Amino acid sequence: MKKLGVNYHNFAFCFFEKNKVPFYYKEIKNVPKSYFVDNDAETNEVQIVNYVMPYVGRRKMTLKNGYDFYSKSYRLGYAMDFSNSLSAIDYLKDVLGKKTYKNLRQDRQRLHRDYSIHLKVYHGDINKDNYHLLFKTLKEYILKRFEGRTHKHTALTKWNFYVKSCYKLILSKNAALFVLYANNNPIAISLGYTHNNILKAAISSFDQSYYKYSLGKLMFVNQIEWCFLNNYKLLDTGWGNINYKIKFSNAVFYYDTKVFYPKDKLFKKILAFLISWGLFIKYSLVIIFVEKKLRRPKKVYKNRWLDLNSTKTYF
Repeated sequence: MKKLGVNYHNFAFCFFEKNKVPFYYKEIKNVPKSYFVDNDAETNEVQIVNYVMPYVGRRKMTLKNGYDFYSKSYRLGYAMDFSNSLSAIDYLKDVLGKKTYKNLRQDRQRLHRDYSIHLKVYHGDINKDNYHLLFKTLKEYILKRFEGRTHKHTALTKWNFYVKSCYKLILSKNAALFVLYANNNPIAISLGYTHNNILKAAISSFDQSYYKYSLGKLMFVNQIEWCFLNNYKLLDTGWGNINYKIKFSNAVFYYDTKVFYPKDKLFKKILAFLISWGLFIKYSLVIIFVEKKLRRPKKVYKNRWLDLNSTKTYF
């Protein structure tokens, strides 16, 4: 793609991690004007913008003059929509079932019985030394978790970016750091980004010596409870087919992949059209022949899709 002058932009990363949107957008409903200042430089090349969340990307929008796009939707994302739940307990019982919820509650009770446990959410205030200590600890937990594996956690490829950027985002309440302490020692840490009343889960890991307490799931519970306490309506857990993440989700959606092109360049328009279809076909073939998934997601996740009409009322 780069030989053709085509570059990729991850809309979700730009939006949540940098509070920016790609160059082609002039305005998107309910997105702050600051997101459009100093965004990517103008280009006459075809550009791929993937991972466009439908609850943002399908709002009323205006493109900058001279640009248009082709769009396909095929990559799955997972979220928790709390708009129809009265409480965190109601939500958890509904999506997990009473038996699974009971087991999870017992894990939590056992953890609190064995240790002095408390949760601290850093959202608007954090000591800088403590901030660096927590990020160092989070990195150590990730490295330990992936020890011996052939692949690395994707966050490690841009770790310095996270360390440099998240401190200011926490202070401005555009990010939140969830830390679970046992006897005043951090045993689980989760980073999330916030926009209006959306919490976007980003990075999470924990001390493997506490594995038997289901800390990964319990951190989801902590974030869900925090969302209800602070009137957040959606917890977006992103892409990636992690079983327990899917079990917690009641709002599956398709990301949009948009291929932008300059309207006055016929060759670029044709190239964008071919790339858009090519990416769609390539992804479909991987799903069918590599991942062996023959059932359509609409059937697999029946009655568990994000209702974009309802999201308009609170995003």
